[in-house]
This record gives sequence, structure tokens and C-alpha cells, in this order.
Amino acid sequence: MSDPFRSMTLDALHARRSLKWSRHPGDVIPAWVADMDFPIAPCISAAMVRAINESDLGYPPEDQLLANAFVDWSERQWGYSPDASLAIPLPDVVRGIRQCLDRLTEPGDSILVTTPIYPPFLDTIEENGRCVMEMPLNDDWRIDWSAIRMRQPAIVLLSNPHNPMGRVFSRDELEQVAALGVPVISDEIHADLVYPDSPKHIPFASLSDEVAARTITITSASKAFNLAGLRCALMLPGTAALADRLAVGHEPIGALGIVAAIAAWSDDGAAWLADCLSVLDENRGTIAAWAAENDIGHRSPEATYLAWLDFSAHEQTGDDPAQWLLDHARVALSFGPDFGQLGARHARLNFATSPAILGQILERIAAALRR
Repeated sequence: MSDPFRSMTLDALHARRSLKWSRHPGDVIPAWVADMDFPIAPCISAAMVRAINESDLGYPPEDQLLANAFVDWSERQWGYSPDASLAIPLPDVVRGIRQCLDRLTEPGDSILVTTPIYPPFLDTIEENGRCVMEMPLNDDWRIDWSAIRMRQPAIVLLSNPHNPMGRVFSRDELEQVAALGVPVISDEIHADLVYPDSPKHIPFASLSDEVAARTITITSASKAFNLAGLRCALMLPGTAALADRLAVGHEPIGALGIVAAIAAWSDDGAAWLADCLSVLDENRGTIAAWAAENDIGHRSPEATYLAWLDFSAHEQTGDDPAQWLLDHARVALSFGPDFGQLGARHARLNFATSPAILGQILERIAAALRR
């Protein structure tokens, strides 16, 4: 019986019509946008097929089944139970961030982000007429808290765990964020992708009731279970007053997205995820060894399936190594400069693929650097 996490082929993947596999020509191996190449969990596909066979694809229900499924999952995974009655379904995390900025801040307000950071954070802040307050992570991928206290943001937009650095923030670090005393939007979409040898993920809102009251957690099953195209996420405000401000005019989500997420947040989903993390952990180790051999700066992520790579030792790659690698190695990584002021000379590599395909990606990069 073939291992679904190892048996994909490049020909089959190139036949997909997802953004990841359709943007570039067929001679390019994509490893950029945060989609996994693995087949979806059997429990999810079975639930979706059942809904299709039953022609159950009408307008989604107005109930709490999706929120209840996540709250049960959160309790099992992290020992924290948010209030399901306050949950607001929405198509994706970025939509939720936009909604929060629109309802909770004013044009010109400063929004604090820790850079390098997921590019849509920066784009969404600017598109909403707010000001990006970049707080660069230091060499240990930690935040310079003294620098933060020199300026007070209107809100903190937190990537927890951090994308692209893969940091799982400690309780002490999160409490220092909380000590700023401002609302926090906590994007916890990567919380399921924490490795067994890493610190445990701490939901930001779980720090205290007082912190929860000014926290909006946004999450989805999309990253851990490869469901981004189904457009289903949840926003969990800490109080009814916050929920009332954020719920007005929110966009509906699709019926199949709800079906898939409920199936993902189950015991069968957890078993599949454990197998998935085992292969990702193997790939994580492969990248660490490869980076050391090829003089590429890298620190193994504690979470996510994203590797942040520093090409500073390879001057030929310039300030945007991903573009150079696309041209010379025919691999597509995420462009480092898009992640903020610390992104120059860096690129982000998505390693959620089979070990064999990852090996081809890494060999193409190494060969191009040698040339």
C-alpha cells in the first residue's frame, strides 16, 4: 500500500489547477504559496463526498456546529475553550484581519507587526489606510520589547505561531505583548503545525480573562489540512461587545468548507495530522542539513512547513534570491522582500511535499548556486 505522503509525482501535481501549480511553466517546481501537496485526509474527502451524494450543497446552516467543532478541537489540542457563541464564520483569515482593522481602528492608526511577516499582513494594513509599525525580530527571532514601548500601536497583529520564522512564542513573550494593553488580532492558523520537540502552542486569548477581552483570534483548518480553496475560517472575539462590532456585514462561507473543517477537527483528522507532521518533520531535518552544507543561513522552524532561508553568503542571488532561483534553478520560492524590511537576501521555501520532490528542489538550488 503506497504512502500518500510520499507517492505524489510531479506530473500529477502539475496537472492540478490550484494557484501553486498553475502560476509557473511546467519546468518549474513550485515551493512558494502555503499549500501542501499531500492528498487531503480521508475523513475530509469522505465527508465531502457524502454531502455531494446527498445534494446537501445549499446555503450553509445558521448553527454553531462549525464553532463547536473548533472549540472541542482547541480543548483537546491546547486545553483552551473559547466561547463558541461568539464565533463569526468568514471566508479566510485575511478577510477577518481586514474586518478587524476596519471596525476597531481609524485611518492613520499604527498597526504593529513583527517582521519579517506574512506579506498580506502588510498589504492589508496599507490597503485599509493604516500605518505599518514594523518591529523587526532580532537574531534569535525574538522581539525587541524596549523598542516597542517607545511607540504605542493602536492594535497588534500577531502571527502566532509566526510565519515565516516558524517561532512558537513562549508564555513570557506573549505576556509582554499583552502588557502593551492594546487589542490583539492573533492569527493562529498555523497552531496545528507545531512539531513534537517544540514548545507547546499557547492561544493568545488563553493568557487571562482580561487579555481575552481584547483579543480576536482568527483561525482555520486550511493550512494544516490543505483546504484553502474551500474558503472557511473562524473569528473568535473575546467578548460579546467585540463580536457585535465585528459581525455586521460579514461575508458568508461555503457549505463544503464547513463540512471539511468539521471533519478535520475530529479524532480521525488528528490521526491524519500526526502522520502528516511526521513527514514534515523529516523534511525539516533534511533542509537543516542541506542548508548547513550549502552555506545558507537557516534555523529549523518550531512550527509551520515553511523554511526561512538566508542567501547572504551567495552574492550572486542579490536582494531577491527567489527571483534569481526562479531564473537559474527553475524553482519558485516566496520572494523575501515581500515580508518586510528584513526580507532582503532571503526567501521562504514551502517544504510540504514528498521527501523525493523536496530533494529535487534542494538539488536544483544547490546546483544553481554551484554554477
